[in-house]
Amino acid sequence: LIENILNTRYSDFRQVNYDYHRLGMDKMYDDIKTGRTSVSNSIKKLENIAASFPNAMILQQFFAAKSTELINIYSKAAPQEKVEMINLLTKLDPVNGQKYSTINK
Repeated sequence: LIENILNTRYSDFRQVNYDYHRLGMDKMYDDIKTGRTSVSNSIKKLENIAASFPNAMILQQFFAAKSTELINIYSKAAPQEKVEMINLLTKLDPVNGQKYSTINK
């Protein structure tokens, strides 16, 4: 994990992590919709990282830590956004796919 965090080939992940927290989660305090959009954009960027480095430890740890948080964020989203994010999250993190399906409930 430490190697992944420090390795320059994961610099895009570090930017995504910053955007997720600073532009997404911090903004949700003032404006939920804008914050959720930033979180969505961050998750979409993870798709490129996952394509380049499938099964990277850093991605596994990210989703292990954030899966419940992501479910809470998208449970209050618009129906179309819910479906889009359920599909993307399940693709990126199949281990928690069953958990993500609860977003629609």
